[in-house]
Amino acid sequence: MLKTARSITLVTAVLGLALASLACNLPGSQAPPEEPTPFPATSTTQSQQPSQTPMPLPSETPSPDVRFEGISFSYDDSLARGVKTAIVPASQYSDAPSWDINPEYYEIELDGYLLPEHFHKPMVRVFPVEEYRQVSPAAGETITALKSFLNQCPQRPEDIPFLPLWNAAQMLQVKVSCLDFKNGRGVRFATQYGQAANPINNHDLFYTFQGLTTDEKYYVSVVLPLSHPDLPPNGDNPPGGDWAAFSDRFAEYIEKMEQQLDQYPDESFHPAFNLLDDLIKTLEITPGV
Repeated sequence: MLKTARSITLVTAVLGLALASLACNLPGSQAPPEEPTPFPATSTTQSQQPSQTPMPLPSETPSPDVRFEGISFSYDDSLARGVKTAIVPASQYSDAPSWDINPEYYEIELDGYLLPEHFHKPMVRVFPVEEYRQVSPAAGETITALKSFLNQCPQRPEDIPFLPLWNAAQMLQVKVSCLDFKNGRGVRFATQYGQAANPINNHDLFYTFQGLTTDEKYYVSVVLPLSHPDLPPNGDNPPGGDWAAFSDRFAEYIEKMEQQLDQYPDESFHPAFNLLDDLIKTLEITPGV
């Protein structure tokens, strides 16, 4: 349950951030440098093909659906048709806002994801920890905060560390659970980001996993669109139809939504939480090996 102080801070933060970000792109976008520098990485697409080989014996480990630069994972066929992979170049400018600064990192997008009409792209991102710390002190603080969070794994946190940095605020955290993957640990939860007081809705709600490899060399961030039949399709209309009244009661609204979403069964979400958790549990991150 959100504390009053945190709720007031959230409302103040998101409203102030909305004014400060009028010239900025929405979450996850980056303004490219004026003269982008080519990089040697390639972008590929992997599509799922029907298997022509016998099913493995129960004692065997099935091959993962995705292998890219030492990153591998499997996912249910219902989630996506395939993946698009890329190595994203490091930012070419150092005086940009914190959310526009990143080292070179790996990116895997789930192509043909089952929720196509969504604000966020279904994405697995893997960042090198030391390089991220060097180029972004703010990201370094987030990485340190996640390490501390995972030592305790609180079920009712007031905030959960999240990368990449976005020019928006984390509005709520529901279905919080710490999960292990093959060579690391992290926390999964559902959330929504925004630059102002907006209704929780199916266009912006998403599942995320934030984790670290056991050797703490890599930070993994997974963002997967999520929906629920009881939520509105988008945030265009506030409950009651009055934006001013909704903004005044925003803290109370968020507290109510957290309670409501936490009470829903995991399988009532689309996609169901177990399908997304299963993807996370198969992650193995060993770039360069």
